[in-house]
Amino acid sequence: MVKELVIRGNRKIEESTIRFKMKTRVGEPFSVETLREDVKALYATGYFDQVEVEAEGFEGGLRLIVRVKEKPYIKEILVEGNKALDSKKIRERIDLPLGSIANTVSLNQNAEKVRLLYEEQGYYQATVTPRLEMISENEAKVVFSIREGPAFKIEEIAFSGNQAFSASKLRKQMKTKELFLFFFYGTLKGSELKADVDRLKAFYLNHGYLEVKVGEPRVEVDQEAKKIRIRIDVEEGPQFKVGKVSITGNTVYPAKDLLQGIQTKEGEVFSYEVLQRDLFAITDKYGEKGYLFADVSPLTDLDREKLLVNIKLSVQEGKQIRLERIEISGNDRTRDNVIRREFRIAETDIYDTQAVRKGKEALNYLGFFEEIKVDTVPGSAEDQMILKVGVKERLTGTFSLGGGYGSVDGLMAMAQIAESNLLGTGIRLSLSAEIAQRRTRFNFNFFDPKVYDTDNSVGLNLYNQVRYYSDWKEGRMGGDVTYGRPIYWQIEGYTTYRYEKIRIFDLSSRAPEVVRDQRGKVSISSLTFALLRDLRDSRIDPTKGSKSLASFQYAGGFLGGDYSFAKYEGDFSYYQPLYWKIVGLVHGNIGYVQSLAGSKIPVWERYFLGGPTTVRGFKFQEVGPRDEHGRPYGGNKKLIFNAELIFPLIETFKGVIFYDRGNSWGEGENFSLTDMREGVGVGLRFFSPLGPIRLEYGWKLDRRKDERRGEFHFMVGAFF
Repeated sequence: MVKELVIRGNRKIEESTIRFKMKTRVGEPFSVETLREDVKALYATGYFDQVEVEAEGFEGGLRLIVRVKEKPYIKEILVEGNKALDSKKIRERIDLPLGSIANTVSLNQNAEKVRLLYEEQGYYQATVTPRLEMISENEAKVVFSIREGPAFKIEEIAFSGNQAFSASKLRKQMKTKELFLFFFYGTLKGSELKADVDRLKAFYLNHGYLEVKVGEPRVEVDQEAKKIRIRIDVEEGPQFKVGKVSITGNTVYPAKDLLQGIQTKEGEVFSYEVLQRDLFAITDKYGEKGYLFADVSPLTDLDREKLLVNIKLSVQEGKQIRLERIEISGNDRTRDNVIRREFRIAETDIYDTQAVRKGKEALNYLGFFEEIKVDTVPGSAEDQMILKVGVKERLTGTFSLGGGYGSVDGLMAMAQIAESNLLGTGIRLSLSAEIAQRRTRFNFNFFDPKVYDTDNSVGLNLYNQVRYYSDWKEGRMGGDVTYGRPIYWQIEGYTTYRYEKIRIFDLSSRAPEVVRDQRGKVSISSLTFALLRDLRDSRIDPTKGSKSLASFQYAGGFLGGDYSFAKYEGDFSYYQPLYWKIVGLVHGNIGYVQSLAGSKIPVWERYFLGGPTTVRGFKFQEVGPRDEHGRPYGGNKKLIFNAELIFPLIETFKGVIFYDRGNSWGEGENFSLTDMREGVGVGLRFFSPLGPIRLEYGWKLDRRKDERRGEFHFMVGAFF
């Protein structure tokens, strides 16, 4: 009879846990066989290196003393032999708390987790072996030793049962890709493949196949060839089109107005994605009138005989909400009014979700903040809400000193003091100096984008510069004043008056005749009218949106000055996110200068192309008309086209591939799409305290005799 059961030697493992694992009980007959099974059970837990049992007489029965020696505690976890996967990512799969007992079972289970992680990445021959290395008598470090083996690549992704769409079309919907050109794609990730099944289902649902079934992928592994084949079975079912579309529960808007604004139309192929966009559009429309909690639910009815989906949109409008107040936080420097004025909504107004969304976009466009958070919380009454705007400010003032080499201006030294949020008012102020081999420039700029919190803007620019051309020098000193305000539909209008003194001097004997005729000092007085529509998401580093600019400049006449001319210019840029983080850009620029009242066109107003801002691959002045001696004299017409693919590299560095095409023509010539110079190239861009820096090299596609193959371009400043 077992009179007493004593447990000794345990430190981490509770005594109750050990007793629970044993079948031997106090008060029951002693059994050698049962005790032998108990010892096996304790070893099987993986917690003990040693289990011993002693028996001694006690009160007419037996006292059993179970002595255990626990495995060491885990002091450290290491991973070795891994190259394909980061140690941090591997440790995230390991579930072994520090301080716990180094359980053999748990070690093996975690080794298997790591092996499966490698299998998900296509390493089907990877082995993971756990081992203990003692640090002290009671402490050890766990080392997972990994032999990765080769990465298996996906040789083929095949489909069966697909009739409406080709296999290549279906493969395009997947992130799991076949091996391409021996190096690209081809890696199998289990989680990604599982998500691909959902992507394929969504693709079919968005094309009207509402009863589609996509089977679980079958992965066939060829151990010898180290290749993977994936088979996916598809049951497409019939394609459904949209039947009747109706709406109920609407009182704020007529049903006709709501249904006109959606894309789900009777007779069109049904698409879940389009329907979801339509639901958002309707709720957003309600939000513009203060119905923040409007809910639109679709009720679908499948007519399997006619293969139609009848849709009833049920609207619950809720209460109309007003804005109780705007609470702003995090703006230590920026004044509240600078933030408030970007939201075209004020306290007590009907809440407008579109105004709030555009206000957030406008704040981001200012460039004053690293983070902007806009939240809506309940107000003091059911029909009132509080708009909370939280910002994290970034440094807006800079003092920069630098030097470099520009492909147009040569070696240069630069200094600039700039503040884009002067005293937190949103006013931009800068003072800069630049001394280069072929240009010296001093500039002062002031710009208030919201005078007295109105939509009016005022700018002042003063400058003094000298540019060194190959055969003459040009000095310009003057200034301009600009007034602007919104006109219509995100279009801003600007009026600029400019007055400047210009001097043409140090002419060489090779200077073109049009330049020699304008030797000496003159004054120019002009008015410029411009229309701007800027829908880019950023001024400095845009990734989407467009910018359109049209301008007309009139000089001379009633304004005075020594020259009379008119200049017409147009500029357009469009940014579009493409695959991954690649951004596509197309840019066009056109210009025409016309002499007036018998005056000549000043040489400084003529178009000299070539260089980093026009046609890359060519030197400045290399593109455009030339006189009988081959000397450039600048055209009075220009046309430029640029296309770019911009992609991220590391942190603030970006790469670019570009194609440029353009030319300028003189007075006796016409615009011509066939008479244009072309260049292609690559470049690197990054952001510095001096602003965006561009390093580019362009090759001429239409190289002529005595021309270089290409040109290197360096520039500080934004492009397009």
